[in-house]
Amino acid sequence: MSKEEQGENELKRNEKVIKVARDEDLLEQIGRNIWFDLVDHDKVQSFRIKKKMRFKFFKEAVAKEFGIPVQFQRFWLWGKRQNHTFRPRRPLTSEEESLCVGQLIEVSNETNNAELKLFLEVEFGQDLRPISPPLKRKKDILLFFKLYDPVKEELRYIGRLFVNANGRPVEILTKLNEMAGFAADEEITLFEEIKFQPSVMCEPVDKMFTFRGSQLENGDIICYQKSSQVESCEQFRYPDVRSFLENVCHHQATGHVGLGNQGTVQVDHQDESQHPFPKNNSQDLAYTEAPNVVKEEERVPSESTPRTSCNGIPPPPQALRPTSGTQVHPVNASLLDNIVRSEDAAPAGKVRFLSYWVSSEASFLLERIHGLHEDTFTNFSMKGGPMQTGVLEVFASFIESMSTNKVNEVEALGRAVISLKDFEQVGLDLSWLKQRLDEAKRVNKCSDSVVFMELCASNLEVARARVRELNEGLIKAKAEVEDRLRELPNSLGVDDYILKDVV
Repeated sequence: MSKEEQGENELKRNEKVIKVARDEDLLEQIGRNIWFDLVDHDKVQSFRIKKKMRFKFFKEAVAKEFGIPVQFQRFWLWGKRQNHTFRPRRPLTSEEESLCVGQLIEVSNETNNAELKLFLEVEFGQDLRPISPPLKRKKDILLFFKLYDPVKEELRYIGRLFVNANGRPVEILTKLNEMAGFAADEEITLFEEIKFQPSVMCEPVDKMFTFRGSQLENGDIICYQKSSQVESCEQFRYPDVRSFLENVCHHQATGHVGLGNQGTVQVDHQDESQHPFPKNNSQDLAYTEAPNVVKEEERVPSESTPRTSCNGIPPPPQALRPTSGTQVHPVNASLLDNIVRSEDAAPAGKVRFLSYWVSSEASFLLERIHGLHEDTFTNFSMKGGPMQTGVLEVFASFIESMSTNKVNEVEALGRAVISLKDFEQVGLDLSWLKQRLDEAKRVNKCSDSVVFMELCASNLEVARARVRELNEGLIKAKAEVEDRLRELPNSLGVDDYILKDVV
């Protein structure tokens, strides 16, 4: 091996590549280069930096490159799921951002330890300038949305939203219509894009189930369209997004998406391992420009050009701007009615808990419960993996919500007792929780008695003060009467005529 090659290898060992995907990349690629998942990371901006460089210095480079101040940047780690999809899974913590890039790659569980893939979340204000990202609570999940138009046979990225896991899709329909440029009351149908290998799985989303009950989590993709178009089989070749994606998947085997006489669009997915590191031996940080892309205005076909079904028609103005996250308030619902998932769905993004599959967030809490109350899951009985997963994740969500409730929240205690009975029906031993709820009830009753006692004492003190005041008034009035009686004539009373004995 030559010295030059040795030097290059040494340089590669000391450098890492960070690939940063943004909303702009999703807008550009979805419906043009890709249809499934969110982005082709080989076509986004990449940075090559020293692995010992602090991540905060990398953020300064991002600020310079994209014009997004450091305080307005929030980075998300991507994660590969068991069904081969690749989605943003969680934001970086402040502790992780204090690490060196090499350390960050190690803790991020990247399979390719030579590079790090990130999603840059940026929010914009009314003046289209960057603003601070919204506060992300534990119950908030980040969802991405695609809009399908069966008339144009077009699927495109429309934006993203933060939603409360305990909320329901019905609560954000107005926002989704606004993002799509529809009327506020337009009926829309939602589908979850679950996987595309070895076959497409794109399932309807019940708008009345909670997001958690539908097992939606960070990075999940919701495709939607007008409900009036879904059943129009005679009017459209692919009336719903599921049939459209099945057609795309079917034709990808030949490298093209078949669009009849309307033309074809080449689908070119390249193996990431075939892309070498960019070379720059003189700097700690180097930018690798994303491949040339066609601008939005160049994607609009002229009148003389046959329109391709899946070409990238520019989205409406409201879709071009990354959509700010919205907080959706939860609506009370029967917990066990909120579980749905196709039986043959792979446990995407799940980890093992005992003999079941659950989300990593639920697993942490369930493991803690199992360690403290080992009999809780001994008699758990529920047929079907998806149903088991759903019940356990809803149970974990229930316990998490209870951990933030205070003893004096009587209504929350009442709802907890009702939910407790539901979970006991599937064999969960919640004697420990019943005991704590009983203790909370007794504490509440005692607290109520103390409050009543204090109220009585306070009222009594007020009454005593009033009695003292009345006594003083009585004594004063008696003295005045006695003084005036001494001054009055004995021959004149209140019932006598005024001029008695005078005229």
